[in-house]
Amino acid sequence: MVPRGFRARPGPNGVELYRDPDARTAHRVRGVLDSLHSDIRAGSRVRVRRVLSGPVDVYRLELERSELACRRTTLLDGDTFETLLEELDPDVVENAFRFA
Repeated sequence: MVPRGFRARPGPNGVELYRDPDARTAHRVRGVLDSLHSDIRAGSRVRVRRVLSGPVDVYRLELERSELACRRTTLLDGDTFETLLEELDPDVVENAFRFA
């Protein structure tokens, strides 16, 4: 019997994601990183600022796509930001990122 209010997600990991909070968090982070990768590779310029430092560093990424006249702002913790930089080509980081 499925508990009331329980919604099964379609896909191979649908039910498992609801049972394991760590897997759901990792899945969400992966989705955010994949979305950022696609926006950056599509020509977005990225302005990066550290907004919090201490036990947890928080970075604010402002992506701007001039051809679409849109902006996107995303907050990432230090580990996720480092993962993003490691996964991108160094030339892309050098050309697209501005650190403030």
